[in-house]
This record gives sequence, structure tokens and C-alpha cells, in this order.
Amino acid sequence: RNKIQVSREKKPLNFFINLTKKTLANEDEVELSGIGLAVTNAITVAEILKSRGIATITKIETSLTDDRKEESRGTLPKAKVHIWLVKTPDFRDAVAKDKPAAAAPGGTTRGT
Repeated sequence: RNKIQVSREKKPLNFFINLTKKTLANEDEVELSGIGLAVTNAITVAEILKSRGIATITKIETSLTDDRKEESRGTLPKAKVHIWLVKTPDFRDAVAKDKPAAAAPGGTTRGT
């Protein structure tokens, strides 16, 4: 399966947007996931691709980490999200029209 684990700080959003586009160019489906503070980034990547007509969200699952060690130390479980995307019928045209995501200060994308 094609899985991309989105991080919060290791890579900017445009990295995950472009990686997902490249993956969908070769595959029909990709699964984005995020844990903890990266949940927001995973959702943002999926929504950007959806709004640009590149991908369709087919399924979303949410859950909590199941880490007994964290709970024994008094920390709360972390939220998890899994988002499945498929390429749209107009995928090739949408990607051709879409400029590569340019990084803005702070690791965000411009124009989104």
C-alpha cells in the first residue's frame, strides 16, 4: 500500500503535497496519516489536493494511539488520522495546471 506519514515539523507542507501528487501519478490510491500535532497537517494536505481538483477523499478514520507506556507516565494518548485519497478523473489536467507548491516562511504554502 501507498502510505505517507505526514509530520508537523520535519518537512514543510509543500513536500507532502508534491509527494502525494507524485505518488498518485503512479498509483490509484494513497493513504495519508498524521499523529498528534501532525493531524492538522495531514488534513490540510488532503484538503489542498481536493480543492485543486487533484484528488478525492474516499475515507477518513480517526483514533487514539494505544500506548500503555504513555498512560502509565500520566500522558494522554495522541489523536491519529488516516485519510485515503484517489486521483480525480481530471488528475493529469489538474496537475498540469497546478504550480509546484512554493514554500513560504514557516513551512506553509503560498496561495492556499
